[in-house]
Amino acid sequence: MNRRLSSTGVAAVVVALSILPSISAAQPRARSDAPRVWDDASVVARASRYSPELSRARTALYEAHALEMFSRLPRVGNPTLGVRAMVGLPDPAAATYALLVGMPIDLSGARVHYGTEARWAVREAEARVDVALDEVSASAREAWADTAAADAALTVASARKQTAEALLVATRARLDAQAATALDVALAERETAAAESAVVAARREREEASARLREHLGLDPSADVRVVSLLAPSMPVGLSRERAAELAMTRRRELVVHAASAQRARASATRLHHEATAPLFVAAEVEWQGYSQASVGVSAQWALPVAHTNQGERATADARARSEDEQRSITERVVAQRAAAAWTELELRLSELAVIDQRTIPAAERVLALTETLYRSGTVDVYRLLRARDELFAEQSRRVDLLRAAWRARIALDRAIGRSTP
Repeated sequence: MNRRLSSTGVAAVVVALSILPSISAAQPRARSDAPRVWDDASVVARASRYSPELSRARTALYEAHALEMFSRLPRVGNPTLGVRAMVGLPDPAAATYALLVGMPIDLSGARVHYGTEARWAVREAEARVDVALDEVSASAREAWADTAAADAALTVASARKQTAEALLVATRARLDAQAATALDVALAERETAAAESAVVAARREREEASARLREHLGLDPSADVRVVSLLAPSMPVGLSRERAAELAMTRRRELVVHAASAQRARASATRLHHEATAPLFVAAEVEWQGYSQASVGVSAQWALPVAHTNQGERATADARARSEDEQRSITERVVAQRAAAAWTELELRLSELAVIDQRTIPAAERVLALTETLYRSGTVDVYRLLRARDELFAEQSRRVDLLRAAWRARIALDRAIGRSTP
């Protein structure tokens, strides 16, 4: 949206604001295959591959897959070797010697339930990776939006500084021609100093935002982060407030995490019940006394699972399953509410942005144009001119803030309905 003003300085501001940055960041120059400028989609693609948080979430899959090894253990345990030597008294010939070779055999059936538990653990870990992907994508997009908004704010601040300096030069010239007062020069100098301070603050915010973006994308600290123009986000096509709540309850992977965790706990309780069955110990024995008597035979031992059946461990697993069920019910209500709230916020932000684009800024530009005309004719003083310019810059800065807020609302909505990609 380009609007022409009578003032060259203000026109520069408006033209600068019409190029409000969208959000992207350059990859390290060492990567020849990296995109030079980041957009919404490329930020998500990079974060899903190089984000430290997502890498940490993927490590949980290693442990989940390792549980499958318990289901592949052999039923026959390690062999046992036993030796007994009894000294004969008072006759040494009464000495007794025995040799036992045996092995335990698993009859509990726990190995099958280990496999079931491992499958639920893998499903839970995979869902947690999906949750981490949603979080990482949302965080990276927010840093992306903040970086572009900071660039837009820097554009506004730089234009303000440029016009303030031009006004200061013009006011000093008018003072020399005795067409202005020392107070007019002082006011122009104060505006120039404030504009310089605003530029420094905008640069600081830009550096902070770009540093967060580098962190989320796994970029080198010295990587040059650049952005493209930021346009207003749009409402997702065909999405209503009620539909957003429905999608949240069907897509959000947190619900899968709680459900899989509950099933894993129940499988663990079942496995613990079977593990209470001790293995059957079968052995071959030989015993001899002196050199005249010997006996050979087999033996079997089995501990009856009557008193101790892993009651404590099973109760803990059952409690964990009930807890995960409750957490899932709570999460369902929360995600639905957040999705509806994010949809409403995005709608209101876009409505507010439309008002400021179509009415507020054009009105402030007309006020400034008329004030400049009156100032050149000597009808109003520099204070009125500065006030009109400040109001225009304030509305332009407010527009940048609204763009940032609108993008954050869109990102929150995408996150709420379980959409990790834009």
